[in-house]
Amino acid sequence: MTKISEFLKTRGFGYYVTLPAAIFAVAAALSYEKTGVTEFSPNLDGMVATACYVGAALFLVSFVLDYKPVRYAGYLAVLFAFMKYVATQVTYIANVLVSIDATTISDGMKRTMLFFGAAILLGLIGAITSHAGQKKEESV
Repeated sequence: MTKISEFLKTRGFGYYVTLPAAIFAVAAALSYEKTGVTEFSPNLDGMVATACYVGAALFLVSFVLDYKPVRYAGYLAVLFAFMKYVATQVTYIANVLVSIDATTISDGMKRTMLFFGAAILLGLIGAITSHAGQKKEESV
């Protein structure tokens, strides 16, 4: 039990936000798969879900191994998925902004954007605040 508590005490804040980042990345992928087909984008883009799942897997690997570059790779994968998501929904977003037919942003899109935002933010915070691979200086 003391090994576990010592292990948890030596981890930085970034270690603890990595797991929620992975969960939000999977939630974003599932939300996209459920609500991504609209009248303006009739097909799902497989790269969006794939990049989300790859990002979540990288977050989980970095959670287990506590390796900082893998956290950055997971963050970049989820960021790529978000950019692809926006690209697939650009016609829908343009229609909402122009509001020709009084279309508003759907709850599914809001939820997907929220999940993407949380995964990206937590992934970046996790990568920046991680202390993986750094030796702590001992005070004399």
